[in-house]
Amino acid sequence: MGFAYMKTLHGLIALLQLAVGFGALFACSFVWTNGDVYFQFYFTHIPAQIYVMFALLITWFITIVLTFSELFGGNTMEKLGKMKLILIHIFNAVLMIIAAAVDSYYVHVNTSGYYYYTRLIVVTVFSWILVASYIVQIIYVILQ
Repeated sequence: MGFAYMKTLHGLIALLQLAVGFGALFACSFVWTNGDVYFQFYFTHIPAQIYVMFALLITWFITIVLTFSELFGGNTMEKLGKMKLILIHIFNAVLMIIAAAVDSYYVHVNTSGYYYYTRLIVVTVFSWILVASYIVQIIYVILQ
């Protein structure tokens, strides 16, 4: 399909997923403290955040592969088949539902006095946006 793919609903949603996924990954893994920026892999107060980071990374990578495959390799639905593409989107949606649920739990449990609370809220909102976008992708592919 080439670059015309980016003009379709499927392509626009994929672009949204790439941007929001990158923002969530960035907010999830980088920490700013007194002008210093460092990569935070494990948070002691929110240990399951590492699973959220991996879910974001996996879904973001899959979206990159599907988008570039569509842009440079032709019609992904024809190559993979409708059912496989739906299953890939379902896999991404399930991963993001789990990640968003974990983050929502941590937002609910932690008080607003937690040092990284704002970052946690940003990642939670981005995760739920990704969940909604994957559900729209699933519906779009089913209706094709």
